[in-house]
Amino acid sequence: MLPNWETIPPDLPKAIREIKKAIRANIEASGRTVEEVFAVVEKQIRQEVDDVKAGQAWPVIDYADIEAGTAPTDLVKRRGCLVVRNHFDREQAQSWDKSIVDYVERNNFFENYRGPGDDFFGSVGSKPEIYPIYWSAAQTEAREHERMATVQRFLNSLWRSDGWFDPDRDVHYPDRIRRRPPGANSSGLGTHLDPGTLDLWMTKEYQQAFRHLFNGTVEQYDPWDAAHRTTGPQYPGTTM
Repeated sequence: MLPNWETIPPDLPKAIREIKKAIRANIEASGRTVEEVFAVVEKQIRQEVDDVKAGQAWPVIDYADIEAGTAPTDLVKRRGCLVVRNHFDREQAQSWDKSIVDYVERNNFFENYRGPGDDFFGSVGSKPEIYPIYWSAAQTEAREHERMATVQRFLNSLWRSDGWFDPDRDVHYPDRIRRRPPGANSSGLGTHLDPGTLDLWMTKEYQQAFRHLFNGTVEQYDPWDAAHRTTGPQYPGTTM
């Protein structure tokens, strides 16, 4: 068993050195070197990059196919993302867009806005394209719409849930508004990662989730296997 910490260890640099040494030994116990395992992963990534260059970067699926249960899933699972066309009627989308603009103006957002409230949005240097607004009527209606729930169920069903979570139940993710008004001159988000970091390889449950990466059997790793992903702790983040 690899050393693990359910909370941030008091001597973090020492713990990182310890876990890296243990992972290397764990991989080498399989008869492979760390470099050989990296070579396998690099080859897989190179194949995907070549495929993107030769074809489609991400899948584009029509909502009607998702609703009918005929949407292809292979490329979605390989890319980890998709574009859904005709998710909502144009009239509905335009109505929500107008509602958001009215909400921003009615509440004098730009007169009252005092800058980013967290660390990585500080790199947005122009009139903000990412508004710290979460619960406008339009946002709430879109999140709760049945067509949104249909797409969420489709995406959740791609996971091997096996009792780790219910793919037919979803939790709202109250994200910000992103809107680029005329004259915007920044690229929006600064460089950042949304997932956890240290807790993904220093806690017991996540070590189980990524066991094939840590024991030399990387070919057996299934990124869509939800086992252990919903029960592990997360270290406190520095943002939000």
